[in-house]
Amino acid sequence: MRIQGGFPLRTLLIECVTDTAFVAAHASGRYAHKLSPGKATHSTRLFQLIDESLAECGIKIRDVELICAGIGPGSFTGIRIGLSTARMLSQVLSVPLIGIKSTELFAASLAQNPGDKILVAFDAKKGRVFGALYSVDDTLSLREIIQPGDYYPEEIISHFNNDGKIIMAGDGAEKYNDCFTAHASSPTLIPGFMPDGKHAVDLVIKKFSADPKAFSNPEKVLPFYARKSDAEVLKEEKEKNLT
Repeated sequence: MRIQGGFPLRTLLIECVTDTAFVAAHASGRYAHKLSPGKATHSTRLFQLIDESLAECGIKIRDVELICAGIGPGSFTGIRIGLSTARMLSQVLSVPLIGIKSTELFAASLAQNPGDKILVAFDAKKGRVFGALYSVDDTLSLREIIQPGDYYPEEIISHFNNDGKIIMAGDGAEKYNDCFTAHASSPTLIPGFMPDGKHAVDLVIKKFSADPKAFSNPEKVLPFYARKSDAEVLKEEKEKNLT
């Protein structure tokens, strides 16, 4: 485990749960992040985004000390691509791998004012969202009000109240904006939002530094789909009909 000064100085973050691939890096006080829209880029441009982000921080892939992957919930395909890439790099480089819920990675860039509430919601189709609701405490840390999961918008609305501002991000928040804003006292939607590299990487380092030994085995970092795939549902229905 190549760690300097008690915590990793050279970090790589891979997040592919939305239609836009997001890669961030940090080394010696320098931060960088790269975006590439379109689901096809997850498999075709991901390594290019990694190389570009690391180069902007003045390092190469062999210099990385810690890797993080967004584990969902979100696009099943995106989760698999991002996590498998991160796991492979972690094993090849023999560095720790940490998995963080993708809604928290997004929300970390929005936690600017104590008392605010942050809704991150990705479109989950079928009238639902992969979402989570957070509050921002006095240290600008996030506290879960609704844990990340698969919800109808109405389930999330039931946890809204009239104290504090609600900041909303994600294509699910955009899709159901009218529904959410009708029940929020002070709503702010940020269209097309993607995380900031510094806030996302700082969250990764904070979580890792709290318990480095917990992230020594990349095989323990698992995807968080929050819902069964259509294939799994179909299989279960067929098995049920056979019994």
